[in-house]
Amino acid sequence: SLRTEKVNICFQDLIKKAIQTLEGAHGGGHAKAAGCKIRLVDKEKFLRRFIENLK
Repeated sequence: SLRTEKVNICFQDLIKKAIQTLEGAHGGGHAKAAGCKIRLVDKEKFLRRFIENLK
């Protein structure tokens, strides 16, 4: 799960984009606090996508 106080970050959107097309992945929450569940084999792919979407 992720939490922030920053105004310009929406974790819910970042997670939705990062888990898109990952088998069995799901997530939710709101702008300032969100979480997701992914398969361990998709960990690196998820992290890569999440970080890319932060830029």
